[in-house]
Amino acid sequence: MTLLEEQVADLNERFAAQESHFEGLRSAILELRRELLDRRDEDIGSLKRRMDELEKTVTSGLAEMHRSFQMLLDRRDITLLQRSVNETMKRVQALEAGQQELRAGQQELQQSVQELRAGQLRIEQTLQQILAKLG
Repeated sequence: MTLLEEQVADLNERFAAQESHFEGLRSAILELRRELLDRRDEDIGSLKRRMDELEKTVTSGLAEMHRSFQMLLDRRDITLLQRSVNETMKRVQALEAGQQELRAGQQELQQSVQELRAGQLRIEQTLQQILAKLG
């Protein structure tokens, strides 16, 4: 073999070694890419799960706020209703007291009417006695 052939053979060996080395690097890069994509997919999946959890938390928090506001409104409504009932009860009690006063006044009036009738009867009897004595 001539020197030139030896150099070409040497260069071919180096080229084959470099080609093999670059092929190894290419495989490693492709593997790294796959791992990065897998990690990215895992990270995206993890982020999606976390976002879903946060969304559920926010949704339940909003629902709880709605229930709390509704309870406050219900309590306010109950308080207003209770006040209204209390005022109505006071009015009913006042009406009952007024009714009792009216009944008492009616009884007094009936007694006065009976006394007037009795007085009228005495006056009539007295007038008849006077007429009888005059006549």
